[in-house]
This record gives sequence, C-alpha cells and structure tokens, in this order.
Amino acid sequence: MRLAVIGCGAVTTTYHLPALRLTGEFVPTAFVDLDLDCARRAAAQWPGVVVTADLEEAIANADAALVATPHSSHGAIAGACLRQGRHVLCEKPLAVTVDECDSLLQASEQSKAVLSVGLMRRCIGANQVVRSLLSARWAGEVVGFHFEEGERYNWPTTSGFFWKKETAGGGVLVDTGAHTLDLLTWWLGDWESVEYWDDSLGGLETNCELRVRLKELPGVEGTVQLSRTHELSNVLRIECSGGWIEVDARPPWALALHDRRSGVTARAVAELAERSLRSGEPVLPAVNQPFAAMWQQFARAVRGEPHGLATAAEARSSAGLMEACYARRQVLAQPWLPGAPGPREGA
Repeated sequence: MRLAVIGCGAVTTTYHLPALRLTGEFVPTAFVDLDLDCARRAAAQWPGVVVTADLEEAIANADAALVATPHSSHGAIAGACLRQGRHVLCEKPLAVTVDECDSLLQASEQSKAVLSVGLMRRCIGANQVVRSLLSARWAGEVVGFHFEEGERYNWPTTSGFFWKKETAGGGVLVDTGAHTLDLLTWWLGDWESVEYWDDSLGGLETNCELRVRLKELPGVEGTVQLSRTHELSNVLRIECSGGWIEVDARPPWALALHDRRSGVTARAVAELAERSLRSGEPVLPAVNQPFAAMWQQFARAVRGEPHGLATAAEARSSAGLMEACYARRQVLAQPWLPGAPGPREGA
C-alpha cells in the first residue's frame, strides 16, 4: 500500500521508517515537511518519491498517511487526509482536545477510512500479558494502582516543537502521559474523576501528579507520576486482592507478578528483540520492535482484519482525561521557590 509520510522529524526517522522497511506492508510514495531539507533526508532511501511541503500533493497518490507532526496540528492534518478517503495512522496524542477527537471520529465514519493512533505500547508483549492477567483476574480484584514514568528529558527532537506550548499542546502530561494514560484505561477501563497537580508557572509542565478514580471499578483509585526532570521508578504497578502486577515502562519491559497466597514473586523479560519479523533480517532494538508490530496491525486494520491498535474512540478517553487535568490544575509543591505552598496533604 502507498503511504504518505507527513512529518519527517525524529520519531519518523528513528522509529517509523526502520519499521516500514522491516515489515514491507506500506511503501512510502511521498515525504511531507515544512522543512524540505528534513523531508529530503528522510526520503533518501526511497529514490523517486515525492518530496514536498504541500499536503494535497503528497496524498494525491497515497492509500494511507502517517501523521507525525507537532501535536497541535494532528487534528487538522489527519482530518484533511480522512476527508480525502486516506487511511490514517496518527502519532500520539490523536488530538489535544476532545472536540478535535470527535471531529476526527466523524471524518473517519463519513469517509469509511481507518483512523488508528500510534500508541505502540499496546504492541509490547509484557503489556499484552498484563491485560490478559487482569481479564482473567489472576491476582483477584483490582484494589489500586501506582504508575511512575520519568527521566531527564533526552529525546532527539528535530524541530523543538516539544518546548513550544502552541505546538506541543502540553508538557509531560500530553507527551509521556499519552502512553501512560492509554495503558491505564486499556487495562482498567474508563476514568470517572481526577485530581491533578503540575509545576507549570505559565509554560509547559515538566512534572505532574494525578489521582484517578475509575468508572468501571467502583471505589478503585490510584496515582500517576510523570517527570521530564528526574528519574522515577519507571514501574507501572497494579495492586490486587491476591497479589500485584508490575511492568517496566522502559525497555526491556520486564514483568513481575506476586501471588500473596504462595508468597512467590516471578519475574520475566519480554524477548521483544530476539527475532525480527522476517527471517534473516537484522534484529531491531527492543524499542523499535513495537513500531514494526504496530505497522503490521495497521495494515490488518486497513484490510478489515482483526487488529490490536488503539482506536480513535479509545484515544478520545485518554484525551478527555488530559483535558480534565488541565481544567482542574492545582500547583504541585515546589518548596524551593520563594513563597511556594508547602507539601500537599497526603503527599
């Protein structure tokens, strides 16, 4: 299938293009970027493709599109592709508001074009095991959760849009949180209410905390901590009546299970990089493998086959959670600042 690659920054060149070469499901026919030098560099291994800054020219001869542009532009660009009947795999977040998500859902329904979201962590084996264990109630009933994900920010950004509020749409909550909150709702169902704190002083937040109450598990609540400034545990932990389940938020995606009845704790590492998807191909680093699996799943979705990708409707739920966080924002304790509030109760 012919693919228009829209946005030729770091996530495209580092992750998506190697995955496309490996899977062979889609063949790039056009590379689009406002910075034509970026587009030319990305297109270097596909001679003869269209290199342009014009969206209409790029999608004219494409069956599908990858939208990997700054967050705030996802709604407009993905919508334009869908209205032309092009299938879309949109980088996360799908959009920065629920209204934009609804507009994209409507465009997808009207055009009958597939709209999927690049929440590739659903393609990680350990995360799929967690979902299966929860569905089977392996450790009993869920009673709480605590998710931590954070490190000193070192993403190899090309455009720097992450640091501009008008293009990023938000800070660590929108960027890292898009993945973390998607896993939360994928594993545990929709959210009911949220309390939210961050350290923004008018710009983008670099640290935030959430206390989330779940809709489908009455009475169950838990916490999420995200950071761009310092290392957190990078462990997603779900407490259950009969034990707990933990999975790492970073490669190699280690999984740990504890059974309170026996007192046994089992640990395993998902062997995501053991084999490539094609015999004889070089093995991809663990972080690249889920991208390859995601493109295979997107191809299945386009063919009308069962797939495991996040749907636009599911992405709408986590977008709504992020939007609610910003609407209910409270100041995160920053005791080093003059006149700052002290630690909040229960912190």
